[in-house]
Amino acid sequence: MKKRSVLALVLAFVLAGCSSADIETQLSSENNKNGDVSIEDIDWNIEEQIRDNDRFVLMDFKEKKDVKEEVKTSLLEQIQQDVGLSDEQMEQFYDRPLEMYAKSEKIVNPEESVTGQNCYYYQGYVYLKNPDLYELMEPDIATIQYLKDDEIYTEYYDFHKKKYSLEEKTEEADYWTDSELGKLITRPKDKIVRSDLDMENAFSFKIEGSSQEDFESCVEDCIGKGFTVDSLRSDMNYSANNEDGNDLYISYDADQEVIDVNISSPQ
Repeated sequence: MKKRSVLALVLAFVLAGCSSADIETQLSSENNKNGDVSIEDIDWNIEEQIRDNDRFVLMDFKEKKDVKEEVKTSLLEQIQQDVGLSDEQMEQFYDRPLEMYAKSEKIVNPEESVTGQNCYYYQGYVYLKNPDLYELMEPDIATIQYLKDDEIYTEYYDFHKKKYSLEEKTEEADYWTDSELGKLITRPKDKIVRSDLDMENAFSFKIEGSSQEDFESCVEDCIGKGFTVDSLRSDMNYSANNEDGNDLYISYDADQEVIDVNISSPQ
């Protein structure tokens, strides 16, 4: 693994609007006083792009102080239409500041870039599609995760206070379980492996920086390990049991280049 690669970037913005975003990440040889990556090392911008015959807003934002009520109402009406919420369900949003976010989980090495990361309403899963809202948003918080000496560090940058903070706790970049479930499948090599859940009867993890070929290889390896009972397979998913009733589910997110693996023992 290359040292100090950027693993994840989450940019939070204050509702000034967003159109589309290119996130280019470059790593500096100098350290800031808290972490090893500074916001100046991340050459990010927001621009309108056309994708899949539609416009998408890419990145994360929150509301400016001077947003006019009629503009906010217009946006909320658009959200209601896009999401399909009732008037009653929408009531909670009128008293809340407008929020949007964007997140990239792609691993970015020095001189590489990530482009076209969608911006979403609040913390939901619906894309923001109106590029005219850009002037309603401003940067709030950037969350940066980077790799150093096989440990994952999490750093925050507050755009308003212009201050950094670094979490004391780091995360293993090659996590693996000690449970019996881990012995049923092959431990990934030369990849960033992060645990979602590790219990005696369930183990879930992500394999980051993975290609479609890596996904296919992972599926074939699990088939070779005996996960063939009641199997279902598609280009992005695989599920099956083994003869002992252990359940396996694998999925692939091509946009973020992440394989999710979930394995559990019989109830």
